Amino acid sequence: MIKFYLRFIIGLYLFGICIQVDGQQADMNQLLSAALNHSSVKILDRSGEDLFLLKFKVPFIEKIEFRTETDRLLTSRQEFLARTSFNGFQRKKAENDKFLKLVSWKANKMIEVRHEMLTDRYFDIIDALHHAEKIDITQDLLDNYYRKEKISEDLMVNGLSADLAEYIKIKESILLEKAKIKDSKDELQTIWQKFGIDSTVSFKLTDIIGIDQAALMIRKIVPDFEKHIYLNEFNAEHDYLHSVLHAEKAEAAKIIDFAQVRYTVRDDLLLQNRFSIGVGFLIPWKGSSGLKQNEIRIKQNILLAEKEVKKLELQSDFENIKNKFEQKYAQYQMLKDIINDPVIKKLKDQVIASGRLDLLKVVKMEESTIEMGYKMIALKYELLELYIRVLSNAGNLYTTPYKNFLHPLIPYIMD
Repeated sequence: MIKFYLRFIIGLYLFGICIQVDGQQADMNQLLSAALNHSSVKILDRSGEDLFLLKFKVPFIEKIEFRTETDRLLTSRQEFLARTSFNGFQRKKAENDKFLKLVSWKANKMIEVRHEMLTDRYFDIIDALHHAEKIDITQDLLDNYYRKEKISEDLMVNGLSADLAEYIKIKESILLEKAKIKDSKDELQTIWQKFGIDSTVSFKLTDIIGIDQAALMIRKIVPDFEKHIYLNEFNAEHDYLHSVLHAEKAEAAKIIDFAQVRYTVRDDLLLQNRFSIGVGFLIPWKGSSGLKQNEIRIKQNILLAEKEVKKLELQSDFENIKNKFEQKYAQYQMLKDIINDPVIKKLKDQVIASGRLDLLKVVKMEESTIEMGYKMIALKYELLELYIRVLSNAGNLYTTPYKNFLHPLIPYIMD
C-alpha cells in the first residue's frame, strides 16, 4: 500500500513538471503555451511587477534646511533659519507620469521577448514535424533500395547479367539514406529535449493546418502598418521621452522656490521683532533647461525617423515573404497535380501490369514516386515556415488572446 502511494505521488510530480501527452501524441497548444510561460518570460514579468512596488511619488516638500549664524562669536548675537523647498503640482504630476511611461516602455520590451519565444516555438514545431515525416519517407526510400539490392543480388546468383556499377551505387545509396535517417532522428531528439518531453511522442498530422488553408489565410491578411505591434516599442519610448520633456518644462516653469522662517537672538530687539518670514519666487526662465529640452526633442526626432524606417521594412518584408510563399505554393500545387494525376497513375499501373518491364525498372518507378513525395514534404514545411513568417511580420501571430495558427481550427492558446 505504501509503495502504491509513493508511485502515485511520484506520478503526480512527473505529471506536473512534464508536458502532458495524450496517447503518446504531443499537445501542440501546450507546447505553445509553455513557450509563452517560459522561465525567462516569467523572470521578466516579475521584474516588471517589482517596478510597481517602487514608491515613485514626488513629494510636495523637496527638502528642509536648518542654518545658524553667530555674529562676532557672541551667543547673544545669533540667527537661526529654517527653509523649505517645494515641488510644484505640475512637476509632481509630470514626474509621476514619467515613471508610468518608463514602466510601460519596459513592459513592451518584455512583451517582445515573449513574442520571440512564441515564434521560435512555432519554428521548432514545424521543424519537428518535418523531421518526423522525413524519417518516414526516407525509410520508404531505404526499403526501395533494399529491394533493388535484393533483385541485383538474385540476378548475380542466378548467373544473369547485372550492372555492377549500379549495384555499388545502390549500396552507397543505402548507406546515405541510413545516415539521413540517423541525422533526422538526432535532430528530432534535440527538439524533443528542448520541449521537455519524451522522444517517443508524435503529433497528430491531421491537426496540422493544410497548405491550401494557409494560403487562403495569407491572402486575407491586410496588415495595418500604422498600428503594427512591432512599432509599439517605438511608441512607448517616444511617450517616455515626451514625459521627460514635460517634466523638464514643469521644472523650468516652477514659481515658488522656498519658504523660510528666521529667528534672531539680539538683546537690542524686542521679542516680536526677532521673527521674520520669507518666500522665494522664481521667474519662469529656461536657462540651461532649454538645452536639455532640445536634446530630448532631437532624440524624439531620431526615434520617429527610425520608426518610419521600421515601418517601411515591415511593408517590404511582408510583400517579399508573401510573394515567396505564392511562388513556392505554385510549385507545390504543380508537384501535387503531377503526383495525383489520374492519367499518369493509370499509365504506370498498366505498364507494371503488362509485365514488360523487368523488376529493377518497376522498383525505379516506385523510387521516382517516393522522391517526388520527398520533394513535396520539403516544400510543404517550407511553406508552413513562410506562413508563420507572414503572420509574424503582419503582427497577427501576436494578437491577444494568442491563437494556435498551426491548427486547422485556429483555437486559442490557453496560457
